Amino acid sequence: MNSMRLCQSVLRSAAPYGVRQAHQAAAARVVEKAQSIVDGEPSGPVVRTKVPGPQSIAMQKELSQLQNSKAVQFFADYEKSVGNYIADVDGNVMLDTYMQISSIPLGYNHPDLMKVTQGREYQALSINRPALGNMPPRDFVERLHNALSVVSCRGEPKDNRRNRISSVCVRSWAILSLS
Repeated sequence: MNSMRLCQSVLRSAAPYGVRQAHQAAAARVVEKAQSIVDGEPSGPVVRTKVPGPQSIAMQKELSQLQNSKAVQFFADYEKSVGNYIADVDGNVMLDTYMQISSIPLGYNHPDLMKVTQGREYQALSINRPALGNMPPRDFVERLHNALSVVSCRGEPKDNRRNRISSVCVRSWAILSLS
């Protein structure tokens, strides 16, 4: 029996004793106390249409004239996406657990990230998109040291702080450091 089925079985057997209701109430209290790190983040999902909605379907048909669009789930409205919630072109707002393969851990349109991207230095790097393995910018080593010192895993030795190959490597290292 896998762990999920075991948990469900325990909750079902405890239901007559009020344990399930107590667990649900405790979970509700945790959600109530949770605070967003981004102002304007929705308090929950808003679903106005089926996903994908009519506008996404029409846009997917149009895209299919130019390229294979079978992998498209819906068309996102990134300007309206906030924090951990992604908005689509049909007005749906959904909790986003995908987060672009976890490349934006602070969420969509985080004010600090929006502020940083207005600077000339960021614009020069994002417009020119340097090949970091071949021609990194002059301050790349310093930037990398600063970034890795902030996000390194608890207990990770300083001499082991380095870029990981992929998000899978990052998650694996994080999981290992928790155990």
